[in-house]
Amino acid sequence: MKGCNVRNLPYMPLFIDRLLNSDTWIMASGDEAKAMITIWCAAWHQDEAGTLPNNDEVLKVLSRAGENWMQMRETVLSGFELNEKTNRLHHQVIQEIAAEAFGKTDR
Repeated sequence: MKGCNVRNLPYMPLFIDRLLNSDTWIMASGDEAKAMITIWCAAWHQDEAGTLPNNDEVLKVLSRAGENWMQMRETVLSGFELNEKTNRLHHQVIQEIAAEAFGKTDR
């Protein structure tokens, strides 16, 4: 959602059943799972919630994956899709959750 900024919210809703039953979560290593949660949190607090820059050096830092980033990249970015117009990675589910939360804020 363009212009959806939820930086003032110190939390992000997490649909536990959906997460624990996803193939990506089940198959992820511990380090990949940690990096996925970390990158979701980073995406939550972007100017446009649910997006990330399409830059591996930045994503390596945001995910806290360090030198393991390129080996983990595909798993960690599961659910993110590149928007070629903006050159940003978008996660539809995070964007939907942010839009709902944004609608409930005083802005």
